[in-house]
Amino acid sequence: MTRALRPADSFLARRVGHARFTPLGAVLAGAVILAACGGGATTTTAPAPTDTATASPSPVGTLPPRPELPEIGFTGEVPADHYGMHVLEVASGVWPDVPTPSIRLWDSVTSWREIQLAPGTYDWKRLDKAVAAAEKKGASIQYVFGPTPEWAATDIKDTDLKGPGSASPPLDLATFETFVNAVVKRYQGRIDSYQVWNEANLTSFWRGSPDLMADMTRIVNAAVDKHDPDALVVAASTTTRIPKTVDTFYEAYLAGLAKRNWPVDVLAVHAYPAADGTPATRVEQISDIQGYIKAAGAPDLPLWETEVNFGLPGPGKITVGTPLSDAEQAAWLAQAYFDALRTGVTRVYWFAWAPKGDLLGITTYPGTAATKAYATIQEWTAGATWQGCTQEGTLVTCALDRKGTAESIVWVSGPRDVPSATVKSTGEVCALDGTCAAATGEVTVTASPVLLRP
Repeated sequence: MTRALRPADSFLARRVGHARFTPLGAVLAGAVILAACGGGATTTTAPAPTDTATASPSPVGTLPPRPELPEIGFTGEVPADHYGMHVLEVASGVWPDVPTPSIRLWDSVTSWREIQLAPGTYDWKRLDKAVAAAEKKGASIQYVFGPTPEWAATDIKDTDLKGPGSASPPLDLATFETFVNAVVKRYQGRIDSYQVWNEANLTSFWRGSPDLMADMTRIVNAAVDKHDPDALVVAASTTTRIPKTVDTFYEAYLAGLAKRNWPVDVLAVHAYPAADGTPATRVEQISDIQGYIKAAGAPDLPLWETEVNFGLPGPGKITVGTPLSDAEQAAWLAQAYFDALRTGVTRVYWFAWAPKGDLLGITTYPGTAATKAYATIQEWTAGATWQGCTQEGTLVTCALDRKGTAESIVWVSGPRDVPSATVKSTGEVCALDGTCAAATGEVTVTASPVLLRP
């Protein structure tokens, strides 16, 4: 029995809220609901539009009647830790200069490979520092097991992404079980969730079978049940950008979890689009994963996206990532977190808090536009009641209630050159840079989400 299915599990209720989930098709079929609480011109973040769509106006100076919203994605109070982040240098004392309610420890020099140097020999210093740093900031912590140490690998290959043998199955399940129990016992009550493996459908991270990964999931679940039953077990993540690897791994992994009575509390996805993909591409990939989950007959488990960014080179012949302007970076990051809620994904861990490199299209680090957007969207939504979203054509509208005040977040979703739209309203319109302006009766809506207030 999984913790997520226990009615008395107040910890799970606290972490993910009371979410209701429906297939993404309901989003795409829904009629637009314009909770047009404010207005005012905004700066266009997408390329200059070639066409403009106009939404039905609402009465000037008033709030439109609030229609009954269809049950779409997540509804309820938005938990602060929906906004997760990877902080790569956390063990060295680095912490974001914006609110960061949850972190995922991956690529942070805290992995199995970097802790257990030999059978019975552990170096806990960096993980101790990382956990202490997150605790000091009040952030929830997710730890990821793996990759395999070279000494524990059954099949050592120099081509493994994290070093020789890192994607190999361990020598035996007892070797993995020993490390898992050591971690969970040491950090009882301090680490909030444990993820079984990273991107297990890619051979650069895992060359074992899906069924073996399901067995390793059972081991993590048993260790958490024994040493820290308030922590959550997160399934191994599956990356969607290479469809054939999803086809060959995910269905079999879900079948393995079903055979073991679903020994997880949370399911996980990495919906990285291809290098030329957009946030709308990611929405389609999340829908695909939800289709697998539904077909597997999974219980009503939360779905978290434990890693995402845009512009990542690949797959195949796409060897260069997509360069994004500062405005696009802010817009796409904001869409990522909002699209998650409207598709029923209740936590997203952005990759990563680190200086700009050549790998990823969006940089979150002090002073970037995307970093400011990350802080702004938390101010807009954390603690507010998310009432669902609708989409008509390219225009997306998500309704919020903050202490009895009706607000909405609107943007256009589609290809990179998606045209802008307009909505008529009065009140106040707020942009991703944190500024707000009085309405002039009409709001230009672009790829950059805006918050409309009365």
